[in-house]
Amino acid sequence: APEQQIKAFQAKGTFPSQVKALDASALLEKSNAYFGDVKAGALFAAQAKKVVAAQYKGPADGQIQETVFTPALQSVEQGKHADEAWRGAVQGAEKAAK
Repeated sequence: APEQQIKAFQAKGTFPSQVKALDASALLEKSNAYFGDVKAGALFAAQAKKVVAAQYKGPADGQIQETVFTPALQSVEQGKHADEAWRGAVQGAEKAAK
């Protein structure tokens, strides 16, 4: 529900996915020192409203996330160089897509 997403945004800063939540004053009035105290909520909401189609996820998306990208991200967290992990992830995704 949009109301719950706004509560989560206020508590943890998670940006809402519900379109109806994008007009909430709690979101639109939120500024952020990291971004120079601009109203980041309004900025992000305006960009989110420009999304016209949902992201397409193919039938193997879950498998690719689980077996390719999650391990690549974990390897970076454990000290592997990001470029090396990225190359491995791309190769794994290409292999999974065949």
